[in-house]
Amino acid sequence: IVIEFDRPVVPLGRMERAESEIPVSIAPQLECRWRWLAPSTLACNLDEQSALQPATRYSLTVRPGSLNDDGASVGRPFSHAFTTELPKVTGSWFSKWLAPRQPETTLRFNLPMEHGSLAAHLFYLAPGNRRIAAQVGESPDDNQWLVRPERDLPVGVPVELRVEPGLVATSGPESGKEDRVIDTLFA
Repeated sequence: IVIEFDRPVVPLGRMERAESEIPVSIAPQLECRWRWLAPSTLACNLDEQSALQPATRYSLTVRPGSLNDDGASVGRPFSHAFTTELPKVTGSWFSKWLAPRQPETTLRFNLPMEHGSLAAHLFYLAPGNRRIAAQVGESPDDNQWLVRPERDLPVGVPVELRVEPGLVATSGPESGKEDRVIDTLFA
């Protein structure tokens, strides 16, 4: 995490700083190793064990207080929030026909996913807004899942495999925002 101030705050010299010297709070809390990259640029460096978690909303607050030995300070609090990468579909391909009107599709996701959330937010949409539930099979790996319609698709019409907002990853509380067609199928 990098914080850029609108003017130089510290002189060049001692760039590493203890957490107690930095009037910044982050929630959920992170194990920052604070370092000034330049007189106006402060960084929270994270090691692998303390990395940002996916699908998580973080709030950062720069509190009024001294930032250096000379007494340079921030006059009023500044807050900013950001969300890390949300779950989403990153790829799809037709796997096989299980029956004449039963296609199986493999979906790839950017994050390991909760099975129940996939079954709740993936579906097939037939003409006339007829929703057909998706059945989600076992995962060939953490980020790939096999999907098929709960019942036979109608004959001779395009049917969309869709994702709606609400996908949940195995880590992080924030849900996905996608609302789109993944693929169009004909039975």
